[in-house]
Amino acid sequence: MEDSATILLVDDTESNVLLVQRVIQDVPGWNVVTALTAEEAMLLAVELRPDIILLDVNLPNVEGTTLLKHFRSDPATAGTPVVMVSADVRQAVIEEFLAAGAQQHITKPIDIGKLIDVVRAILKDLPR
Repeated sequence: MEDSATILLVDDTESNVLLVQRVIQDVPGWNVVTALTAEEAMLLAVELRPDIILLDVNLPNVEGTTLLKHFRSDPATAGTPVVMVSADVRQAVIEEFLAAGAQQHITKPIDIGKLIDVVRAILKDLPR
């Protein structure tokens, strides 16, 4: 049995949301909560205190990196691991995400095995 975990998925693309929800619901103990906008993500992150945030880079009205910087500056979410999700595979861009405070980067289209492995590795390193 997996440890329990709440994962906040921040993505405005329905197909990505459905894919991640479908994958995560099959892992015992994992629960996914979805935010479609940056504003909703900020509220849910403070309210729910998720174990991990999966953050799409391209959101309506705000770049994911801007939201990442907000999470890092807010004491309520500063320590929450964030995984950036992006179709951009340029090394310089990935390094920018990591420098801004992301723990990992997952490339779209999402590789299900990698997603599960990344989440498991982050959960394993969290204090429980």
